[in-house]
Amino acid sequence: MTTYQIMRKAIPDADDQLCEFIVWERTAYPLRKLTTRGLYKTARRWRRTKEKGLRLCELCDRIAILGDSLCERCKVIAWS
Repeated sequence: MTTYQIMRKAIPDADDQLCEFIVWERTAYPLRKLTTRGLYKTARRWRRTKEKGLRLCELCDRIAILGDSLCERCKVIAWS
């Protein structure tokens, strides 16, 4: 299976641009090897948060503060 095929199992209507975003922005690739399970879990988590109208923190992948791209913990660290 290719990377895109794995992500389309979690997000059936994902286009190539979304797949690229998830690989480069939501995983540790290229610093860490992508696994099938990890990639599927990341895509599924992204889909679930979007369905609920939430955002994920850009640094740690927790739920971000409404209207912001960072969670409470990362926002405190960033402003320290």
